[in-house]
Amino acid sequence: MARIFLKIPGQLHPKTGGRNNKQKAKIIGIVPFVLGFLFVLGSCTNKGETPEEIATMFLDKYYIEIDQEGALRISAGLAEKKLKEELKLVEGIRGMGISPQQARPNIYYKFQDVKESGPTTKVFRYKIIIKGGPQEVQKDAIMIVSKVNNVWKVTNYDTFDASSPP
Repeated sequence: MARIFLKIPGQLHPKTGGRNNKQKAKIIGIVPFVLGFLFVLGSCTNKGETPEEIATMFLDKYYIEIDQEGALRISAGLAEKKLKEELKLVEGIRGMGISPQQARPNIYYKFQDVKESGPTTKVFRYKIIIKGGPQEVQKDAIMIVSKVNNVWKVTNYDTFDASSPP
């Protein structure tokens, strides 16, 4: 037996909840946009990242990608100050259209160790290997990762010759 629904003004349709097909299409069409926006918003913060993940992100941004601005987003304190000064120094070169990727050597890193320096600070040590043509240079890198406003950030970093003690 077929059911017949009469449309009475002001009454909700029992199957659609009062929405016609065009309204449903608009709602369905906006859902991916809203989900995408929430994903992007969530990826802009490093609130859920561990100190190890922040150290690795910093290594990737700063040493591998030569992306000081990317490294700046996960930095605070002295690290932030160093990066801002470095960006000022390279501003003129980058303004001439020279990108860091044009003369970038192959750079690799290897985790050495991590030490806790209190409940909200960790000191990471990495070996940096720089290969440019037939030459290979090894450096030691130290990164201090601390909780700043409840978020892990790189608060200082430095690079030394591999033979120099940190």
